[in-house]
Amino acid sequence: MQDMFETEDNYNQTERIDAEGVQSWVTNRLKFLFPYVAEPKLLDNNGRPLFLFYFAVSNNSPKARQLADKVIQSVMQQRTMK
Repeated sequence: MQDMFETEDNYNQTERIDAEGVQSWVTNRLKFLFPYVAEPKLLDNNGRPLFLFYFAVSNNSPKARQLADKVIQSVMQQRTMK
């Protein structure tokens, strides 16, 4: 589709993607913005995706990454216990 300046308008073009495609796009975008991004946890309702839980840290130090790993593992462990 061309706009009034006879250039291609890519913003009006849409593409359908599934939940995995959305997850991949968001994960890659967050990894571009943050030095540490934990693997997301998909929260669903009877197999239907509701949202993705992400944990991202802006501090690039090894200690911050280790702490982030501990935090996310603890949160995920508590989530599975319920």
